[in-house]
Amino acid sequence: NVPMYSKTVTGASVANGIIDEMKGDNNVRLMLFKWPVSEQEQVAFGENLDAIIRSGLTNVGVLFDRGIDRIEDILVPVGGGLHCKLAIQLAEDLAEADHATIDFVRVVDKDLDEELYEDEMAFLQEVVMTQLGNIPGNANLQIVRGEDPANAIVAETQDRDYDLIIIGSYEGQANPAMPFGEIVERVVKGSSASVLVLRQHESP
Repeated sequence: NVPMYSKTVTGASVANGIIDEMKGDNNVRLMLFKWPVSEQEQVAFGENLDAIIRSGLTNVGVLFDRGIDRIEDILVPVGGGLHCKLAIQLAEDLAEADHATIDFVRVVDKDLDEELYEDEMAFLQEVVMTQLGNIPGNANLQIVRGEDPANAIVAETQDRDYDLIIIGSYEGQANPAMPFGEIVERVVKGSSASVLVLRQHESP
């Protein structure tokens, strides 16, 4: 159980109000938002989100909600970057609470030879074990061949009815028009499942 409360704050903008609040509370570990449906609201939301990410004060998550009745199957694409590590940890936390199954998936070139394929599997194991301490019993590790990472991830979601995709943002500075990078944007648009995008805080 997580205690919840509501609070009204003021600021020169939505982002400034949130940033000022976070500066006064060192216990914030994740700032979670829901991506707005309205295209008009998305512009203002993107600008506020960009300012919050640039502040570097806490981890940020944005849920693209397609409806979640319950969480039984989670897909986590694993690239190995900073934000991916946050996705791995949060996926395990959610799976443990809801007794869900996680598929950790790494996309490799479709023509990758077998020796390098084994290296990629070893890398996937190392990334998950480094973050979680072991390979959880509720987790599956998969190497997926494909020409394009986004298309390969979307294809995985079409082969299995996932309840939630948890994916790390791309590495680099956020852009209000595309705050999480092209691959994430295409996964969000191509998948029918809800997508939680995570960006681990980086001090400015």
